[in-house]
Amino acid sequence: MVKPEPAPQIISFRVQVGHTAVTVNGDSREAAIAAARTQLCDELPRLWDVILHLDADRFQVTPVPSDPLAETPLRTQPLPAAPLPPLPLPCDSLPGVVDAAPPFPVG
Repeated sequence: MVKPEPAPQIISFRVQVGHTAVTVNGDSREAAIAAARTQLCDELPRLWDVILHLDADRFQVTPVPSDPLAETPLRTQPLPAAPLPPLPLPCDSLPGVVDAAPPFPVG
């Protein structure tokens, strides 16, 4: 009996060229680069000829985790609130002050 080959596992890759990065799906590094070339040509139409002629080693390909929140550390406790500084009050609104002196000499 012939066993069918398992389907290749499709995973997400982050493909970067220079300062530009895209996220694509594929089953290998080569498939991710091909998908990234297509997406980059759509996003940067004036550079299509440059993108298609780039060597494959110019592409930095890294797998993206299936659950991006799984690798992000979650804060379990809230940060303590910093005490606010007291607000300055005008002199005439202080309790017990009946007649405040003017800020400059009257003369």
